[in-house]
Amino acid sequence: MIKLLWVDDNLDQDLAEKRMSLLMEDDIESDFAGDATEAYFLLTDIEKDYDVVLMDLRHPAGPDDIWNEYAEQADRKYGPVLLKMVKENREGIFSHLSKTRYGVFTIETKEENPDLFQPPISLPDQNYKMKTHAYDETDFINFIRALNKS
Repeated sequence: MIKLLWVDDNLDQDLAEKRMSLLMEDDIESDFAGDATEAYFLLTDIEKDYDVVLMDLRHPAGPDDIWNEYAEQADRKYGPVLLKMVKENREGIFSHLSKTRYGVFTIETKEENPDLFQPPISLPDQNYKMKTHAYDETDFINFIRALNKS
């Protein structure tokens, strides 16, 4: 069983078909977050031991003051901010996620996000996929399974 957290603010609109295809998979147990705050609290819950976290780069902060210091630099790009927090493991609150694999599924190109591939995030190149209309549900599910094995 793959335990997945998918963070994206379009889960109920543009990505509804992909979300539904995930829910129909017997070997994937999915949680969803629509903003950085919701994702943060799911990721800090020690009861949640995710195998894979799939992150959109652009989503809202959500209703919490922890994002205030990032508001100007983030420009709705709270995905990289959250990934950096998790990878730096400040105060040890993400220690239970030490074996979690991370992926990015976004509309932006890799070239627009070079910091993702450097420390502290160090995202592997193959863990980055762009959202396109040609990227169907089967490819999407296979991407999640590949992330789980990476």
